[in-house]
Amino acid sequence: MTIFRRFLVFAVLCFWQGGFVFFSSVAVPVGRDLLGARSPQTVITSRVSNYINLAGAASLAPLLWDVFAPDPSARRRWLRAAIWGVLLITLLAQFYLYREMNAVLEQIIDGYDPPQFHWQHKAYLWISTVQLAAAVGFVMCALLAWRAQDRAEGNAASR
Repeated sequence: MTIFRRFLVFAVLCFWQGGFVFFSSVAVPVGRDLLGARSPQTVITSRVSNYINLAGAASLAPLLWDVFAPDPSARRRWLRAAIWGVLLITLLAQFYLYREMNAVLEQIIDGYDPPQFHWQHKAYLWISTVQLAAAVGFVMCALLAWRAQDRAEGNAASR
């Protein structure tokens, strides 16, 4: 089960955060270049963002499973749980902001920018940045925990 759990953690983080990085750094700029900022690009961005958020929601269960896996360091387990909490809070904030921004999407496509949209979008981007940093921190802690667990099991087996 250990290798399956670790693979699952790796896979969901790659899909969720890797998808976000590729989308934000490649797909959005290319879409804007080809279609323009006020175009179907806005609708596409909105729909894809929702799927990225859903991928995040699906990712939280395997990550939580990993938080409760054996780890010789209680401090690291606590840190991983705290980082998982940050991932949860940022994801909830993204779902909320997504709903709020989506409510005015038609007005944006028609060329009107509601004043609240700009700060909501900036908040969404900053929250996404915090989330990505937390995901990187989670990966680092998980790798350290996995190595420590493997060493502890290796030492126990050699006795």
